[in-house]
Amino acid sequence: MTNYVHFDADGRIGGSTTGGAPEGTTVHGFPFFLQGSWSGETHYIADGSAVPRPQITPPEPTLFASSEDYTISGVPNGAVIALDGAAVGTADGMDIIMSFPEPGQYQIEIDPPFPWLSAKWLVEST
Repeated sequence: MTNYVHFDADGRIGGSTTGGAPEGTTVHGFPFFLQGSWSGETHYIADGSAVPRPQITPPEPTLFASSEDYTISGVPNGAVIALDGAAVGTADGMDIIMSFPEPGQYQIEIDPPFPWLSAKWLVEST
């Protein structure tokens, strides 16, 4: 049997099916098909191919002096930035520069638009 993933116009993979993928069929609200087997958690469909979803790489080091700024690069426009669970801003495509004047551990979370993957990590200011 042949495996197919079904996906929407944005490339979101909605699941898979085995067997035929007749033209004009909609499965779980997803109208398009591509032969293969991929997870929507890790891939999306772009230009007729499955490609890995882009991800944000936390900058190193994550331990730094409280007198230093912490810069996050490569965050897509429209991503919501949260600090310790509270939204603090929206990315505009430029580097994000954060300051942590009080020593401590902080959780940074970035919730970007699709197809980007969300990212969450801890930093420590000393």
